[in-house]
Amino acid sequence: MESREQEIVRLRLAVEQTAGRKMRTNRDFELLAESICEKTKAKISPTTLKRIWGYVSEDVRPRPYTLDQLCLYVGYEDFDAFIRHDAGIAASQTERDSQPDATPRQTEERPGPHRGRRAMTAAAVAAVVALLLAVLMPLFGGWGGAKRPIVSKGQHFESYEDYQRLFGLASDTNVPYFVRFPEKPYIVLWAPEYGNPVWHNEGDSAAMMPTITERYHPDDWPTDSASMAALTELQKNGYITAFKQNQLRLCFMKNLTDSGFVFLGVYCLSSSLSDTTKLVWERCADEVTDIESLDLLRP
Repeated sequence: MESREQEIVRLRLAVEQTAGRKMRTNRDFELLAESICEKTKAKISPTTLKRIWGYVSEDVRPRPYTLDQLCLYVGYEDFDAFIRHDAGIAASQTERDSQPDATPRQTEERPGPHRGRRAMTAAAVAAVVALLLAVLMPLFGGWGGAKRPIVSKGQHFESYEDYQRLFGLASDTNVPYFVRFPEKPYIVLWAPEYGNPVWHNEGDSAAMMPTITERYHPDDWPTDSASMAALTELQKNGYITAFKQNQLRLCFMKNLTDSGFVFLGVYCLSSSLSDTTKLVWERCADEVTDIESLDLLRP
C-alpha cells in the first residue's frame, strides 16, 4: 500500500492536469484557488495550496476536507474514492502482468544463411541507432524534450530558504542575500532589495528589471572628505572585483512585486555601462536549466 505522501503527490499531478498548468508561481496558486471555487464552490486559500505543494516550507498535514475538495475538483467523490480508484488500476495491472502469454509458440526453424545475414544486419542497425540516441539525447534533454528549468523568470518565493533549497544551498547567517556556489564561486544567488534606502538598485520594474544598477549613494554617507574617499574606494573595489571574478548572478529580487522574492533571471555585468561609480547588471537568461550550462553565459 502506498504511503499517504505518495497518494498526495499523485493527487497534485491530477489537479495540475485538470487545471492545465503546473504550480510554479504565486499566480498559479491564485488561479487554481479561483478555479476550484468555480467548480466545487469550496474556498481554499492559495496559501493552503502552497503548503500541499511544498511551495511553503511548513510541516503541516493537509486537512481531510481540503483533500476531499481537491478530489472533487478532479472528478472523485472524496479522497478515499481517489485512493480506491488508483488502487484498482494498480491491481488490474498486476493481474494482467501475471497472466501467461496466450500467443501460441511458433514452430522453431533452423536459420538458413539468408536469415542469419538478416539477423546480423538488424543487429548492426540497432547498434547504430542506440549509439546515435546516446549521443543526441543529452543534447535535447532526453526522451521528454527540453529539460525542465530549475527556476524561471517571474517565479515567486516567500523566503531565502524557499529558493536556495532548489539548488541544495543553505542561507549564510550573515549574508543570506548573497550566497555563492561552493564549486563555482563566481555564480551567486543574489537577492537585492528593491528600493533599498542604504544601497541603491535602479531599473525598470514594469519590465521586470532587464538591467539592475547597483551602487552606494553618496547621500547616504557623511560628507567629510575621509568618508567620501572611503565611498570612492568601496565603489572602485566592487567594480574591480566583479570584473575580475566574471560573476553571474541569479537574481531573486525582494519587495519588487510584494514582500517576497521574485526570480528575474541570470545577470551578467555590462562592461560598457559599468564604471568605478556603479555596476550595471544585464539579464542574459530568463531561466536556469542546470548549473553547468550557466558557464556558457559568461563573456
